[in-house]
Amino acid sequence: MEVESVVGDTAYSGKDNIILAQDEEKGFELVAKLHPTISNGARKEEDKFEFNKDAGMFVCPAGHMAIRKACQGKKKQGQNQSMVYYFDTGKCRTCSRRQGCYKEGAKSKTYSIQIKSGYQI
Repeated sequence: MEVESVVGDTAYSGKDNIILAQDEEKGFELVAKLHPTISNGARKEEDKFEFNKDAGMFVCPAGHMAIRKACQGKKKQGQNQSMVYYFDTGKCRTCSRRQGCYKEGAKSKTYSIQIKSGYQI
């Protein structure tokens, strides 16, 4: 049987199905929404950090921009790398929204985003 397209719910949008859909020999059109946890993350709406594309940095819910970023994890090891954004702990210590965000006495405050493998939907 030759399959031209697959239509499914969010359960069909897993990495294995995306890779199979892009295969040159067995490829097909995959029509499935991404699970909201995958596309939006599992954070509460008011806790969302926003990306400032002009600066290439994340901004915390209180409006403070990250001061630097670094990529963590090894390439080509079968695991996704993470981009880690570092925030100024001096601002975090005095921030009105520090409860649940900044742990008192911490030497750094970071926000990490997992870099997904190169497969596109």
